[in-house]
Amino acid sequence: MSGARRVVLVIGVVLGCVALAPAEAGAGHGNVSGSMTGPAGFQFGGPCNGVVIDRGSGTFTATGLGSGTYSYDVCITSVSPITFTGTASLTTSRGTLSGTITGGGPDGPVFPLTITAGTDKYRKTRGSLLLGPLAQTSRSNCDPRVGICLSWIDVGPITGTLTHVPHP
Repeated sequence: MSGARRVVLVIGVVLGCVALAPAEAGAGHGNVSGSMTGPAGFQFGGPCNGVVIDRGSGTFTATGLGSGTYSYDVCITSVSPITFTGTASLTTSRGTLSGTITGGGPDGPVFPLTITAGTDKYRKTRGSLLLGPLAQTSRSNCDPRVGICLSWIDVGPITGTLTHVPHP
């Protein structure tokens, strides 16, 4: 190979590496906005050290993520004022995002999700999502004496920001 061809080849390789570097090394931000729906309900007992577990799962479609499935387990630790803690995961064909939920207040159910881990394409992704406010539709298994239903369908938004975090 002649010297000129080697220089052209080296320049081409260097330019190719430079063009790929921002996608691998830089932090990228992405907004998430969409909707989620699926069955949910209260469950008593289990690993929750609180009053009751609010457990849900279903499907979502959101810009920044695409379509996939979600699940959450939220332990309601107090009803006056309402406080809760739990976990959630969102799975798409590109991987799974998972994190912790903590919060409280009268504007429920709104679950702030802090992304703490990811798999596959999301292994370096972190951020914050808001699941809700979730409307409880198609309520069932209700006790009219206390006005509480144990099963329903969640319908609501999923919003937030995700960041691709480079690891050293």
